[in-house]
Amino acid sequence: MDPQHDLAVLKAMSADLQAYLFSEVLFWQMQAPSSFPRLSLGGLLLTRARLLAVSPRLLPAEQTEVAQANRQIESVFFKWAVAAEKKAAQELRSRINLWARFLDECEEEGQAGAEGYRHEVSQRVIAALLLSQFPRLADADEARRLAPLDARLRARLKTGGFIWPAEVQAGFPSGEFWFLYGQLR
Repeated sequence: MDPQHDLAVLKAMSADLQAYLFSEVLFWQMQAPSSFPRLSLGGLLLTRARLLAVSPRLLPAEQTEVAQANRQIESVFFKWAVAAEKKAAQELRSRINLWARFLDECEEEGQAGAEGYRHEVSQRVIAALLLSQFPRLADADEARRLAPLDARLRARLKTGGFIWPAEVQAGFPSGEFWFLYGQLR
């Protein structure tokens, strides 16, 4: 993880957020370097969570930039709450579908499918971040699909250490993000 890259991504995402909310696309192509991901609410929340996890190690000027981007994000979320929640619901459905497909593939392919867990678990992380930011989505049918998927995962997860880079661990506590603390059997 490169905090300076994540900071540049977060700033670009916060600048495009309002236009993105009113677009028809789920993954928005920003006018940014090709190394930047497409904007989605989940991607924004994940980038923000990683930055907040490493915040104590950032320079004061970088901390100020993170705080400014967060204020802008929260202002857009507040002003356009209905549009943000609608977009979050669309993304939640997409992320859960991707996560379910990955778990299905792991069951079919065994260990070969499990090799991608460290990367693919980001779908589950993003679902958790979306539900945390938009708690009303917890009552949606899509969110209810997580419980059986989590039960399937718990049956195959060998608990252990944090699987992402140690510098971001503080942003992903084991109680809420238990799926980042282990590998598939």
